Amino acid sequence: MRLGELEGIVAKKNGYTAEADAGVLLDGLGIEADLHERKMGELQGGQKVRVLLAQPLGNPSALPARRADQHLDLDSVHWLKNISSNITVC
Repeated sequence: MRLGELEGIVAKKNGYTAEADAGVLLDGLGIEADLHERKMGELQGGQKVRVLLAQPLGNPSALPARRADQHLDLDSVHWLKNISSNITVC
């Protein structure tokens, strides 16, 4: 019974799609798929900023308040503004 309860919690929190959702965010921020599994220490400075930015985008209640677009290229800034305008904070 406990396993069923835990599976319900994981499903409710979108745990089964979390990895795919993270991949979509990273792709949108210009992080190539071959870098998705790398450790932070292996990434360049701008890539690290993008990965850190993807974390609160996956949790809209933790969105950064300012300078979220620092160190991003123009395409990523436009993508960020577009996705941010589509996020509803609960």
